[in-house]
Formats: sequence, C-alpha cells, structure tokens
Amino acid sequence: MSSDEKIQLVAFSTNDTTDTPNDIINTFLSKHIHSILKQTRHTYGFQTELPGTNKQTKILIYSVLDLQKEYPGIKDINCYIIFIDTEKEESIQLFNDIIVYFREYCDTSKKIFVVALETNDFSNPYLNKNDICGKLDENQLNYEYNNMNLDDKNNVEEILLKIFDFSLKNPIRNVGNTIQHQQGGDKSCNIF
Repeated sequence: MSSDEKIQLVAFSTNDTTDTPNDIINTFLSKHIHSILKQTRHTYGFQTELPGTNKQTKILIYSVLDLQKEYPGIKDINCYIIFIDTEKEESIQLFNDIIVYFREYCDTSKKIFVVALETNDFSNPYLNKNDICGKLDENQLNYEYNNMNLDDKNNVEEILLKIFDFSLKNPIRNVGNTIQHQQGGDKSCNIF
C-alpha cells in the first residue's frame, strides 16, 4: 500500500466510558463495508473504501487514555482528534489536561479536529464553542471545530469522512511512520 492509502490518527476524549472514540468509529462503520484489522480499548484499525477513492484505505486510530504517559509515535500521524463531551462537567478539566498534554508531547503544527459531542437531548453544555475555541486560540493551536450529533448517524459519518479526506490529502511526512528513541541507542518503533 502506498502512503496515501494509510491513515493514522491519534484521538483524545473527555469521556472514556461512554461515547468513546471506539463507539463513534463503530457508528461510522455501521454505514460502511469494512474489515476490522485490530480492536482494543486504545487502538482501532480497520480497512474500508472511502467515497471517491476506489481503493481500500487502512485507517488506524489510537486513543490516548493515560495523560501521564508519553506514547511513541504520537507525532507520526496525519492529524489529531479531540472528542469533547460538552454535557459532562468533568470535561472542563479533562479538556484542559488534554491541551497541556498536547502542548508537551504532540506535534503542535498538525491539525486538530475538535469534535463537540451532543445528543438530541442536548441542553446546557458545560463547555461551549467559545470556551473551546478560546482555549485553543490561547495556545495557538491549528484546529477545526465541529459539532457532532451522536443521535444522527449521517452527521457522525459526515464529520469522520471530512477527517479521513483531510488525512488522505495530508499524508504523514515521516516516511515509514517511525520515531527515534534515545534510550539504549536509536530504534524504530511504530505507535501501533
């Protein structure tokens, strides 16, 4: 497979129990013919034909679950996704923690797709668009803000297809998708 047929993403979420990145990917996959390559709590790999490509694309999404740990390969991706559960109060602190982690360990030049999650029962959010964008602007991060209605499978699909399309148009710059480790000499290691 050539590099433009492979997508690698890193996802963060302010909710690790419900509406996780894996749950959102499952909603997307319910609308597409696909094959699962790998599925764990933190890694989701699948292959599908994206609209307009006429070929199979391998998509690997790694969810950062521990904001106290540096992950190898976290910079060798197409882009980042931050899923924000705007309906949970604890999302405020978790979003701030994600931004601190991002500034320390991630490639701040890469685009972040910020996805504010809501449902049809959406009422008063704890985080709104102004709060989220203000924090990202304050940290001078490259991002695109999106609202995702989890009760609308078409909306979930539309936003994820936008992210996948961006990723195909912005291939990973580091050939081989590896990073160098200084511990015990140089070694190549893949995030997945």
